[in-house]
Amino acid sequence: MDLRTAFAVGMSGFYVLAGLVIGLTPFASDVLPSYRPALAMVLTGYGLLRLLLYWRKRRRDAST
Repeated sequence: MDLRTAFAVGMSGFYVLAGLVIGLTPFASDVLPSYRPALAMVLTGYGLLRLLLYWRKRRRDAST
């Protein structure tokens, strides 16, 4: 696994983890009282989207 691959997967995991922490724990509930669910969904969705796009690119590059 090269550095670019590790960074792509790591950042995807970071976004998913950050979204889950914000959405499922009382973390930052005093700072973001009303936008926490939306922010959690956006971060989790973005992380999953990045992971999906990386997976598709890797699969496409491996077939050529």
